[in-house]
Amino acid sequence: MLNRLIFLFVGLLAACNPLPEVTALPIPETVNIAITPALRPLSAALQACSSAPTEMNLNVVETPAGALNLLQVDLAFRIGQPDNLPEFVVPVAWEEIVIAIHPSNSVGSLSNEQLQALFAGRIENWVELSGSREQVQIWIALEGDEMRQGIDLHTLEDGPIAPVAKLAPDPTAMLEAVSENRGAIGYLPLAWVTEDVKVFSLGIRLPVLALALEQPQGPTQSLLSCLQGGTGQLAILDNYLPWGY
Repeated sequence: MLNRLIFLFVGLLAACNPLPEVTALPIPETVNIAITPALRPLSAALQACSSAPTEMNLNVVETPAGALNLLQVDLAFRIGQPDNLPEFVVPVAWEEIVIAIHPSNSVGSLSNEQLQALFAGRIENWVELSGSREQVQIWIALEGDEMRQGIDLHTLEDGPIAPVAKLAPDPTAMLEAVSENRGAIGYLPLAWVTEDVKVFSLGIRLPVLALALEQPQGPTQSLLSCLQGGTGQLAILDNYLPWGY
């Protein structure tokens, strides 16, 4: 009987004391990001900024430059200026385009005139440039790709491309094609270059741009501020030149 009374008394005390308040943790907001395939290395900097200073869930999708739809995302990133600028455009880094050939090719330099002749098909064998005795195999990016736009404008000067040129759908395919074919020539973002290819600088530096239909707010703005600030720029240094360079 005594044990029962004690049990009831303890129960009454527990009922009289209010339960501790439980503070609901804020649910991180999802920020939808589109990056072009050429900007895949930028993902590391995006992840570094995803918790500073406001936590967020990043949903990053790769979309070809020609298919970017700002209606579907909070921010889009591409290399170089698009034909039609949206209301909001800010730079976060610099990227460089380089010519890539097979590492066994003995060619030591390439002028713009020689590159134009190579991509047009007027030079068919590397021996014509004192290179390896290999047939030239031309690789180009897809129509609308920002690398192709940069090369066409700054080096090839919108000249003709040989009809035998092969298409590389993304930098991964371009890197693989050039590294595995002794006569190949193509182009890559500098962030993609490995020891599997030999490269020539063209002096083509293009901005890495963040695009949106309007001024970003909330977590999206925090993400962008981080990319332009210390944490983001430090992460960007792994693959790109900082914007202030």
